[in-house]
Amino acid sequence: MQLGLTLPLRPAQTTTSLVTNIAAFNGSQYVQDFSQDMRINWKGLVKGLSEELDLVSKLSGVPREQMDKYASRLVVEPGGRKSFVVAGQYLSNRQFARGRLRVCPKCIMEDKTRFGDFGPYTRVYWHVSSIRTCPEHQVALLELPAAEFPRDIHDTFGRIRDHWSLIEAATRCLEFRKPSSFERYQIQRLDGQKSGNLLDELPFEIVAKTSEMLGLVCAFGPQKAFSTASDAELADAGRLGFEALRKGKQGIEAALSGVQSRSVGFRSGHYTDFCHFARWLDRRTHDERYDPIREIYRNFVFRNYPIGQGEIVLGKPCPQRHLHSFATIAKEFDIDPFRLKNLLWGFGFGQGKRTRALSSCEIGYFPAAESEAKIREMLDVVDRVEAARHLNINRSLFDRLRKIGVIQPAATFEGLKGLYQPEHLDEVLAHFLDRAEPIDDLVGTQMDIGVACNKAKVTIEQVIPMIFDGRLKWLGKRRSIDGLAALAVDLEEILDLFEGPPLQGYTKQELKRLLRVNDPTITLLIQEEYIRAQKTRHPRSRRPMSVVPHEAYDAFLKRYVTLGILAHQIGTQAKHVSSRLEKLSIDPIQMAPRFSKIYEREKLDGLIERDRWTSGPPLQMEGC
Repeated sequence: MQLGLTLPLRPAQTTTSLVTNIAAFNGSQYVQDFSQDMRINWKGLVKGLSEELDLVSKLSGVPREQMDKYASRLVVEPGGRKSFVVAGQYLSNRQFARGRLRVCPKCIMEDKTRFGDFGPYTRVYWHVSSIRTCPEHQVALLELPAAEFPRDIHDTFGRIRDHWSLIEAATRCLEFRKPSSFERYQIQRLDGQKSGNLLDELPFEIVAKTSEMLGLVCAFGPQKAFSTASDAELADAGRLGFEALRKGKQGIEAALSGVQSRSVGFRSGHYTDFCHFARWLDRRTHDERYDPIREIYRNFVFRNYPIGQGEIVLGKPCPQRHLHSFATIAKEFDIDPFRLKNLLWGFGFGQGKRTRALSSCEIGYFPAAESEAKIREMLDVVDRVEAARHLNINRSLFDRLRKIGVIQPAATFEGLKGLYQPEHLDEVLAHFLDRAEPIDDLVGTQMDIGVACNKAKVTIEQVIPMIFDGRLKWLGKRRSIDGLAALAVDLEEILDLFEGPPLQGYTKQELKRLLRVNDPTITLLIQEEYIRAQKTRHPRSRRPMSVVPHEAYDAFLKRYVTLGILAHQIGTQAKHVSSRLEKLSIDPIQMAPRFSKIYEREKLDGLIERDRWTSGPPLQMEGC
């Protein structure tokens, strides 16, 4: 039989909320008293028992199908987990927090205005803990104080009426906040709408809780606990986490990467970096509904942390190691820690700026397969000193051969000259010695490569490539000496190979002959820049020398003439020419007596024509 005083079911109103409104409308102060009078099993109704819903439908006149839309029904899932089914969605006691009453003050006030004193009612969304904002008025939900006996925690209208003054006061200082996409998604899902997103395939509670927990570590760091976060912080966390979650696996991994990039140190493990989020997932290992989220997180950890094969993460073993840390790779190889650090740094596995005393923290994480392969290559290597001894050459020559690429280091690092593989050093020896002719002693122009280079004034860097490409025809090796020190070459062949183009100009000896002066005079003329000379090398001996360009020689003769040239030109002895010029008061340029005499041409103009004197005392008078 339908009650005389009843109320309609409002949009998104739960069945228990409807009963509390009807109870008050019929004059009952407490819903338990009304339920007892109407023979309604109030606790059964709270659990969503079907027979109680049928009874409420008859008493209120509200069709059962309307009540079922937002009615909550307690169910026990496989494994003994208790949940409430609300609008087709499974929510836990924590997620569907009916004992914790939150309201929108503006909605409540408008309900009273529109529907009268018994009109204010609670929406199903307000019971979902992860919905914290009213989508209609864009204000934060207000949490009412806990119910005090004998008020039942599910007596929603009674609790609203108990705290009416609080709600009324809250309308004057509302906390405005736009509902996030996360909250709108939950509301749409409770309303039976599909988003077309892959999230629809996940249980409602998994989406909601994962969004909040993931967003919490993204927004506030790994140490921020859910229990200490404010309502505003949780709202922001839910928004961030949902934005990552809605993008699927890539979005979640991007969020996790962002958290890892802000890690407190290179040696942090995933429990340190994700703390409450990681431990929250770990505590839900028994709940298969979280398997998709756990799988994404677990695989991320396997790929981005130094997790060894067989190591358990969230209940499953790692199939293959992807990364090493200094600590994990040190367990794999019996290598001196200092050397291992330098090897890892040298191979590019370090992070940040290298300090003088390299710490393991600066190494960070690095690819496991690549680093293990590199380290294995280094197990039998020798250092620069041992490598030079292996080749039987001094370290200076060793370094020069390395610079031109004859010797290739296995690796070259800061703090080390390099490490060398014995196999490579043997190949270098074979490349030279296998083609060399065995000899007992050096004969003729045969000599050590170093000696030959010094005599030919060339460098070892110039000769070695000629041996490599076969341009050097003869190469010997002395039987009594090991290694590269045994090599010998022919000096004449080296000189032939490096012989340069002919000299362009006059040597000092040629200049001495042309000018008909002595050696000191040639030296003086060049030093005092009477005649310009340029430095060059002898085309064959490669020794440094000076050459006077032809144009410099011509320029000198335009201005000066030597006594020797004058005597040769006239066909007499130099002393006679000098005596006659002295009688004509024509003096040579100022020079010491040991130097040959040189005259300025302009002072001799008109005195000599066609190799004969044109004026002045006759030569016979001078005793010719």
